[in-house]
Amino acid sequence: AMMNNAKLLVQVALVFSVAMSGVLAAFGLLSGSMIMGVMGLVMFAVGCCYAYAVWHRIPFAAVNLKTALSAVKDNMGLTV
Repeated sequence: AMMNNAKLLVQVALVFSVAMSGVLAAFGLLSGSMIMGVMGLVMFAVGCCYAYAVWHRIPFAAVNLKTALSAVKDNMGLTV
């Protein structure tokens, strides 16, 4: 499953990370913890900038993931 959907897996991981920092910010602000809310907003902003900066590199990361997975798959029987 990971081999066939490597690009989607990387995209979902990136979006999930940004979304969770947004949830953290919302939780912090709604619970009255301003420091947690502000830190969550900062993490959300940095995550959005990072996602925007690396989104065009996702195909390369997906190929690297496929290569690593096939190497692990081909060498499962090797032990040291």
